Formats: sequence, C-alpha cells, structure tokens
Amino acid sequence: MNRSGLFLVSIASAQLLSRLSQQEVIGLLSENGFEVDVQQISFHATYERLSIEDARELRQKIAEVVHGATILVVADRLPEDSQQPLLKILEELPRNMQLILITPPSATILPTVISRAVGSFAIKLEEQEGEFTQKNLESLHKKDPELYKHSLITFGKQLLARITAAASLKNPARAQLYSNTLKLIERIPSARSAKMIGDYLLNIDRLTRR
Repeated sequence: MNRSGLFLVSIASAQLLSRLSQQEVIGLLSENGFEVDVQQISFHATYERLSIEDARELRQKIAEVVHGATILVVADRLPEDSQQPLLKILEELPRNMQLILITPPSATILPTVISRAVGSFAIKLEEQEGEFTQKNLESLHKKDPELYKHSLITFGKQLLARITAAASLKNPARAQLYSNTLKLIERIPSARSAKMIGDYLLNIDRLTRR
C-alpha cells in the first residue's frame, strides 16, 4: 500500500482524542493494522478544536518539514471553515510525505478533503457497558465540562442509532429532532447548556428502554 499522502482515521472514544499521547496514538494505529514509522514522524499536533488560525499555522509548519516525513494531526472538532486552509495544505503536500488526520466519528469532513485521501480507517475503542449513566455523566460534568460534552456527543449518536433502529420508533420527524439535538451539542456555549441537553438525552434513553 502507498503510505504517502493523506490518511483519514476515525477513532470512536469516550475521551477527547487530543488528550492521547503520541505513543498512544501510534499504538492504536499499529493495533489496527496501520504501521507508522516512529523515526519518520516530524511532529504531532493536537487540537480540541482546529481553528482557521490553527490550520494556517499548521500549513506553515508542514512547509518547513523535510520530504519523506510523517505528520500526525489530531482534532476533536474540525469546523468547516478551518478545512479550507486544510485543502491548501493538501494541494501543497509533497508526494512522499504522509499526513495522518485523526478525528472522532462526530467530525464532519468536507467531500473535497475526503476525495484527496489515499486511505481511511475507522477504530472503535472498547468502552465499558453502562458508562453513560446519570451518575457517571453528572460526575464527569463536575470534573471536566469539555470531556462531558464530548461524551454527550458519543452517547447521543449511540442513542440515535438505537432508537431509529427500533421498529416502534421509526419516526423521521423524531429522528430529525434527535439529530438536531446532537448538532446543538457541538455548538453549545456553556457547560450549563450541555448539562440541560445531557439531562434531555438521558430522559429519552430511559423512556425508549421501557
């Protein structure tokens, strides 16, 4: 397989990917059949939210990297406007350079970026059953609001998949309501707003399990 160019890696995890160490990221890739030459890694950039300014700075850093290097970029959130500078990076990427972009499944990547990828991989980390409970989420909300919001997105996606698959709940309007709720989570301005939406999702979860 050609190991040069852009590789898109989606990692489903309850924790923020930007908090994984370089060693942990390389380990996950290796365990799932994607070998990375540690000696070739030029730098490892992590972002909870990749902004336009971050993408522009990243472009400058990559321009200074020697050919043949590997670059790891991890972003928990990848706004559409920040992907425009990312396209410029891909247009200028040397043929023998490897760029590995790692995001969670909740990230929406532009088709123009996807079309430039030479490979894509999906990794799902094992999570303990019952992790998303009222008690656990409330505890997480107090300790780490940002991780709490990330966990809500993961929980919301799992919930949406389950309730839309249930024959008794195949309601397009209702499914769209839940989908809009997930989009709202990604844009909420405060931890308090996240808590309100979290309680709403947990209530839906309880009702649909009866």
